[in-house]
Order: sequence, then C-alpha cells, then structure tokens
Amino acid sequence: MKKVFLCVLAVALLSGLVACAQPTVSGEVIKSE
Repeated sequence: MKKVFLCVLAVALLSGLVACAQPTVSGEVIKSE
C-alpha cells in the first residue's frame, strides 16, 4: 500500500508542476505566434 501512496503522491506533485508551468508555456506559444 505504501508504494501506491508514493506513486499517487509523485503523480500529484508532477501534475502540480505541470499546472504551474502550463500558463508560462501557453503564454510563450501565443507570443511566438
């Protein structure tokens, strides 16, 4: 069960990082266009 919890935690952290980075990336894409 501990491994599952760690996997879920890792996924949550990764998705959090992606959510934080997404506005910046989309902003750069819009600017480049």
